[in-house]
Amino acid sequence: MSKYDPLGQWFGDFGRGVEVTLGFADIDELLGAALPASADHHRAWWANDPTHVQARAWLDAGWAVDAVDRRARRVRFRRSR
Repeated sequence: MSKYDPLGQWFGDFGRGVEVTLGFADIDELLGAALPASADHHRAWWANDPTHVQARAWLDAGWAVDAVDRRARRVRFRRSR
């Protein structure tokens, strides 16, 4: 079990939308814990790389990161399947 499973669960339960933008604080709330500092400082943290545990949460639920605005602390996801 990963600490990012609640995020994957949220995506699994998300309605029929094809795109959603979440603030980093929204994700913190879903996880019940703060994102690591690397999420703020490194674009690579948000890569759709299945070797990253956090990416597997959204990828396995059928979503992919489409855009990240680290300054505004927002990330846009698009349904991938």
